[in-house]
Amino acid sequence: ILAQVLFTEERMIKVKGKGNDVQVMAFKAADLRNNTDVRLELDSTMSTTKAGQSQLILQMGQYGFFGDLLKTDPETRQELLSRMGLSGFKHKTSVDVERAQIENMIIMNGQDISQIQIMNVEEGQVQMVVEDPLFRYDDHPTHFEVHRRKMLSPEFRTLPKSARTVFIAHNDAHAYKIEENRKAMMKQMQMVEAMAEEGKKGEEGAPEGGGAVPMGEGLGE
Repeated sequence: ILAQVLFTEERMIKVKGKGNDVQVMAFKAADLRNNTDVRLELDSTMSTTKAGQSQLILQMGQYGFFGDLLKTDPETRQELLSRMGLSGFKHKTSVDVERAQIENMIIMNGQDISQIQIMNVEEGQVQMVVEDPLFRYDDHPTHFEVHRRKMLSPEFRTLPKSARTVFIAHNDAHAYKIEENRKAMMKQMQMVEAMAEEGKKGEEGAPEGGGAVPMGEGLGE
């Protein structure tokens, strides 16, 4: 797929023919039919310099290789910024990505984490809370995604059961806050829609001209 995207110009390649004879032929990306293995090797200047690697990443982004990842995946976005030597450039979610990654390491090392919330799935209530004063300031969708990716990794299956339990409980707490915020937003939207509907009904029920009665009308009858 990458070769089909990046190889925009026709180039000459060597292939083995009958009897291992080497043949030279013209090649372009359109010739790939998903039945060919292509090994990409960076140019020596690109593979050994930060500038070359940054240029390659920029080209891949221009060709749309990353799709919506840079918008929807804060961890990938931060990783690319780091590889381009822009680790000092902070996106608004960068702090949350770093904090979530630190939390991952703390749990994996079997150390105590300052915030754990165990949820009762059936009742939807918190059973146990060890409060972290910074938890309420977290970007919960970002934390949830960073923890989720670690939980789906092969490394997660090698962790002790206690660490896996803490991981799941911790991420369930973020999921709970995401759902809580979603419900609050829905409720607010419904209130706004209800107010707009009431205003519309009031306008429809009001008499034309504001309902004022002309002076003298109805007098003397």
